[in-house]
Amino acid sequence: MDKEILDEKEQFLLYCCKFYQDYGRGMIEADGFGSVKFFLIGLCNRAIALNMGFMDLTTSKYENYLAALPILRLMLDNAMAGYAFFLAGDSLEDRLKYLSFIKQGNDYNRYKVNKHKQLNEKTIINEMNHEIRGIRSLYKRGCSYIHYSNNLMNASAFMKREVDGGAQMFAHVNDVSGLFTEEERIGFWDDLIGANIYMMQVILKWDDYIKETILPTLLRFVEENRDKMERLMREKGIDIPT
Repeated sequence: MDKEILDEKEQFLLYCCKFYQDYGRGMIEADGFGSVKFFLIGLCNRAIALNMGFMDLTTSKYENYLAALPILRLMLDNAMAGYAFFLAGDSLEDRLKYLSFIKQGNDYNRYKVNKHKQLNEKTIINEMNHEIRGIRSLYKRGCSYIHYSNNLMNASAFMKREVDGGAQMFAHVNDVSGLFTEEERIGFWDDLIGANIYMMQVILKWDDYIKETILPTLLRFVEENRDKMERLMREKGIDIPT
């Protein structure tokens, strides 16, 4: 890939990593939030790791795009896990049950909101597409690089057309650097950049929700239980802040 184009796209992914890093650090420094904090920090760390993995694989001497492509789908999985919180119920209490479900080691896409509704991948991505236009088509493309579909088969072993109309099958063994055209490689970078933009939209949706709902709820709880909390602090010998 042209070095100037590659540098530009790499810089954008590094900017995304900085966004996740800064947001994650902000959550670490924030008081309270409990499972919310750990859930969001986990999403941010995973997003950083996925971006770094994609860059490592595609910019090495092997230019291993075949191994890097599933990362696109994994980044979308990250965004879907974050968005599913908002589909897990209407109240904060209901949504916190979703985080508890994940904390127990369960898959986010197996959470049952009630006996009539389960948050499977199809439900989540369709709901997301109403608010984040275009994510469904990128999701379908990402899935085609996870499963052994026509996209991967054509990249792993492709048909070369001869001038006389014949055809010959070529298989690459231990040579993955030339499997995709320059245009295809640029497209893969653009897809991952798109997935990062969707991921950041989910993080910002969380940020708004924390400010508008979670933080006021925490403050209200503290205010309503101030006397009880102060009594407990005195019993444990903890200084009460003024």
